[in-house]
Amino acid sequence: MILILYKNKDSKCTLALNELNKYGNIIFKEYFVPEIKERDTYEGVFILGTEDESVINGWVGTPHLRVCADEKELLEEVKFLLGIPVPLEIERKYLIEYPDLNYLESLENCKAVMITQTYIEPQNGEKYRVRKRGSSGFFTCFHTVKRLIGGFKRVEEEKIITEEEYISYLNEENAEKIQLSKTRYCLMYENKYFEIDIFPFWQDKAYIEIELKSEDEEVCLPPFIKLIKDVSEDRSYSNLSLAKIYGKVL
Repeated sequence: MILILYKNKDSKCTLALNELNKYGNIIFKEYFVPEIKERDTYEGVFILGTEDESVINGWVGTPHLRVCADEKELLEEVKFLLGIPVPLEIERKYLIEYPDLNYLESLENCKAVMITQTYIEPQNGEKYRVRKRGSSGFFTCFHTVKRLIGGFKRVEEEKIITEEEYISYLNEENAEKIQLSKTRYCLMYENKYFEIDIFPFWQDKAYIEIELKSEDEEVCLPPFIKLIKDVSEDRSYSNLSLAKIYGKVL
């Protein structure tokens, strides 16, 4: 389910409504600040307008958050998340020095979520990942298949699943399973959505990631982030590689 927020009744998202109604599973609502439980129930949240920081900050922590200056940008962002015409993931990943967690937690535009993800490789079948993600006792589960195209571009097919389905995948027989846990700090900086991943086995470094619509899109990291290097194309820094070294075998 995708949520699109607009500012008031005079802003009817006419262009977006006409274009997106045919896809289904899209809800249009006026601006509001969610409770934590509701924040974690949407696959993506799109906010039309960049001025209301209280609403934007209220949605920080949801899996996919985009702030759009106008309806044209809104349509582009929603279609990209929907995988139209192709479900792509284009992600920049940077290795950074371990951040000041107290500082991150003091920011209104930053929220922490807990993530446990399990990589599953059946004896006969395609590799996939299941993830449990949330905070304050409210969690959403996902099933994801990724296929590398080249560089840091992937085809990604992701869907929300029930907790019962999540558990059934964890109990799949005749499959290799490796589990990795982390704390993710979701950060909105200059209307761009960054994700800082903190792992229990690293005390000196971490990751910061951002999803893009194109490989040549410019990225400006927050000024308090201390960059070590860009690892977007280095598979040894993928979460799967970390899981193989530090993860728990199920």
